[in-house]
Amino acid sequence: MCQQVKDIILKTGDKQNRTTAVNGIMTDWSLRHHTCFDNIAEFVESKVGGEVYDIWGAVYNKGDYAGKHSHKGVRNAFVYFVDVCENCASLFVGDEEIKPENGKLIIFKEEEHYTLTQECSHSRIVVAGNVR
Repeated sequence: MCQQVKDIILKTGDKQNRTTAVNGIMTDWSLRHHTCFDNIAEFVESKVGGEVYDIWGAVYNKGDYAGKHSHKGVRNAFVYFVDVCENCASLFVGDEEIKPENGKLIIFKEEEHYTLTQECSHSRIVVAGNVR
């Protein structure tokens, strides 16, 4: 499934033009119409209840990052690491550093979060979303 998710993110490309907290490539907000993204959304819903109403992909190339932000008014937010390496930038939720690992899913409340600048040449590819 990860390869299909990765392919869709890369094919969709940047739809946000770096106008969000993601200073990198970010798809449109709603990729749930793809079965593989719907499967991720259903898994998240089974863990926390509620409904995944936004789900998108992001690619962080060398020099990219996500600025400090929160998703106000959500029940939960999540990040799923699709294709990362051991040198890819960490995710910080509050004061907690989360090292990226392929297949790892992080679910959190509306805490402030961000990523460090991607320093390695490997593209850091993730799926993220919001639950209401």
